[in-house]
Amino acid sequence: SEHLSEVMDIALSESSFYKNESVSSVSEKINQDLPFVYDTLSLFSGAGMLDYPFAKDEQFKLVFAIDSDKAAVESYKHNIGEHVVCGSVLDLKGKSLPEAKVLIGGAPCKPFTNVNRIKRLEDHEDSKLIAENIRLVKETGVDVFVLENVPQVLSSCEGKYYQMILDELSGYEVTASLVTDCEVGGYTNRKRAIICGSKIGKITLPNIVLKSFKTVGQALVKVTDRWFNYKDVTMPRTDTQVRMSFVPQGGNWKDIPEEYRTAACTGAKKHSHCYHRLKLDETACAI
Repeated sequence: SEHLSEVMDIALSESSFYKNESVSSVSEKINQDLPFVYDTLSLFSGAGMLDYPFAKDEQFKLVFAIDSDKAAVESYKHNIGEHVVCGSVLDLKGKSLPEAKVLIGGAPCKPFTNVNRIKRLEDHEDSKLIAENIRLVKETGVDVFVLENVPQVLSSCEGKYYQMILDELSGYEVTASLVTDCEVGGYTNRKRAIICGSKIGKITLPNIVLKSFKTVGQALVKVTDRWFNYKDVTMPRTDTQVRMSFVPQGGNWKDIPEEYRTAACTGAKKHSHCYHRLKLDETACAI
């Protein structure tokens, strides 16, 4: 157990978002030292993006996963395993789940985004889901939990969400880190908050920043006709194509002549991503 916090660091750093030779060599040493495999539970599993690095690490065994989206569950089964079920976290009881040492999860982010102006936790329909995540950490009694979400989970509603985690899970030593996808090997500049709680020692994520970032062009070159859905392309309306023809790489609605702009370009809710075109030599703003 003295190595578990290190293993958690390595499991994250060796996911598809991390590539670092020195970290890999440390991982090999730890794997030799640790004879244990840690059973792991997953909540709000989606298609398994958080679960995938745990599934690839021999030190962890995913024994249960759940998501309410049927299509996501089918993707999970195909890519990771049959241990996932389609259902609601609200119906779960800790005593009915397999015994495990680790619990991971990423509750829906809607309550935490900047769009949410609600100041009281109980007033948002999805706020109960982070509370359910906390409840199941307590009911299962796992040694370590990992929660992933948008960065605003730490500050939304004057920090009440994060404070709830600290208060309700006071038996754990909790740390929070912000991870930027492109800095650790991904193709986007999206940021994520990683909250770790441990009963067996403080967990600190490794501070890894790559020297060069992957670009949109490097991602798109991998899309070939070998992909089963390569021809699944939806074309916009002709007038939309005309508007987009004015937008250079890196541009947005501001590059469209006024006579072609729509309400989306001129209304009060307009934003910089409206009619945004990605630049091939930069990171992407989304997957």
